[in-house]
Amino acid sequence: MSRYFSPHSGIGLYWNVQELCAEAGFRPNMVQEARDAATIIGLVAAGVGIALVPSDSVCIQLQGVVYQRLLGKEATSTLYTAWHADNTSAYVRRMSEMLKKNTSEPAA
Repeated sequence: MSRYFSPHSGIGLYWNVQELCAEAGFRPNMVQEARDAATIIGLVAAGVGIALVPSDSVCIQLQGVVYQRLLGKEATSTLYTAWHADNTSAYVRRMSEMLKKNTSEPAA
């Protein structure tokens, strides 16, 4: 089962994320809600799951966290997917492959 972090409060993207996931054909399994991007990225760095975060989150550089910009006219904000570089789960690999079809190069 996939594990996602919900930016339900704090960064204001909850419904945008829900809509983008629905359009992509899946419903995220929210395992943790956090109020700020730093906490969400910290959970990703701990290897707990993946997250969709606003572009300004890229400044939070934690060891092992990878950011990938999401492209598409459906995205109302610049979003990045974040996952731990050492996460080898099949789900993260499939999600990454699917997202690469609609993304730019990885962020620095």
